Amino acid sequence: PPFNLWPSIQLLNEQLKKFAAGHKRVKFFDATDIFISREGSDVVLDQTLYLDGINPNAAGYKAWDEHIVKRLDAIVQKKEQKEYEEKQKEVHDTSKDEDEIEKEVKDKYWYEGSEGEDDM
Repeated sequence: PPFNLWPSIQLLNEQLKKFAAGHKRVKFFDATDIFISREGSDVVLDQTLYLDGINPNAAGYKAWDEHIVKRLDAIVQKKEQKEYEEKQKEVHDTSKDEDEIEKEVKDKYWYEGSEGEDDM
């Protein structure tokens, strides 16, 4: 963006971070490092990712998309790990048969591309 807007962009991002921090199901995604670089104290726009200095072009949207997918994958993986750990805890906290719980866990969390059932 025209860099006379940069302080406003930073202020807006800070407000969005605060908003997200106050809402459990909202995550702030900072795309700054995708579109700019810093050279000393200067902020430099990566012109190869913009149509007009404000709106991303196809390459900009692709780069943004790739970073969003990575972030979402990390969020999903963290959630699944937490659910997996909670399910494993049930083995010790319930009268369910251990083999039955292990099968439920494997059925839910084993996916194509994993090393196999014995890795759990």
